[in-house]
Amino acid sequence: MSYIVTLSPNQVAALPANSFTSDVVSALSTAQIYALQSSQISAMQATSLNALGYAQLNALSSAAVRTLTTAQISSLWPTQLYSMGESASPSAPRFFGDIVAPSYAASFLGALSSGQVVALSSAAISELSDKGRNGSVLDCFSSAQIRALTTAQISSIGVEENSFSYLEPASLAISSRQISLLSTSQLGALSLDQVQHLSVAQLSAFSSAQVRALTIDQLSEISRFGTWLQPSQTVQLTTGQIAGLGQNLESLSTSVLRQLSTSQITALGSAAIQSLNWRIDDFSVPQLRALTPGQLSLVDPMLLSALNPNKLVELQALRSMSSSQLVGLFDHLSPIHAGTLLASNPTAAQISALRASENTEQVATAWAATNA
Repeated sequence: MSYIVTLSPNQVAALPANSFTSDVVSALSTAQIYALQSSQISAMQATSLNALGYAQLNALSSAAVRTLTTAQISSLWPTQLYSMGESASPSAPRFFGDIVAPSYAASFLGALSSGQVVALSSAAISELSDKGRNGSVLDCFSSAQIRALTTAQISSIGVEENSFSYLEPASLAISSRQISLLSTSQLGALSLDQVQHLSVAQLSAFSSAQVRALTIDQLSEISRFGTWLQPSQTVQLTTGQIAGLGQNLESLSTSVLRQLSTSQITALGSAAIQSLNWRIDDFSVPQLRALTPGQLSLVDPMLLSALNPNKLVELQALRSMSSSQLVGLFDHLSPIHAGTLLASNPTAAQISALRASENTEQVATAWAATNA
């Protein structure tokens, strides 16, 4: 095929469409590639397309790229779209630890239509994102191309290491801007491992609709690794999501815990309340007021008794507690706390139960202090 290299671009463009075998294609220069006609491109078999390197793919005109069928696109190998930028000289020495800038068929990828993007294999998406540095090759995708990715392609997006600092954790190989473009179904396709590697910046990019679309498992994975949403996003979580998180809420920081709205607090199930027992003093006053009698009954009386008196009196559900629950709480109260409890206007039935309890003397003392 040595004659191919002697042909001018115009002569290559004049060749019959069936002339481009894999041997011919691999010998074409980038200038000759750019001159190829749409009819020549569309006639290429998979074996011929697979002979194209990333530099040759990049040399295709946008018009030529758009003529490729989805079958042709899907036949491309990941290695055609990505290269570690090997030296032009095969004999050039390479040493362990050498950092070689990766090269991509970025121009080619950027020219693909949304319909063609869908045809890229999951293996190609995985390879490109996994090999990315300082922003994966997916960064060259337009908004329309990102929105076109299938759930299978989304699931194959890899994790990129931070090339500047080994202390920085790896993150999902997609930009924050592109994260914000994902549909709720695309977002749902992210695996737990992918969610685990979402950076703070990527999480911050979630829209309200995306936040509400996160599954319980995805939210649990986010909370497990010490990262969380922004305050403006936390308030967007549905009561169903909050209730489903259960004991995973235990790992949230105090500042994040206090971001929960009163309706979200009311939605907490038994598993969440029991796991947050030891965090009861971290609740804000409005959150304490929002606790239902059923939730309050799940809180250890000893922990309730340790609340600041000013917070204890804010527990509006105290008046709805059963007499036996209130007596059980009273058993753990100091005189000051007992007086505070009585000052919260317990019901007549609760007062009768307290007076009939074994702590009659403590009740009398607290009552006297309250009415002094």
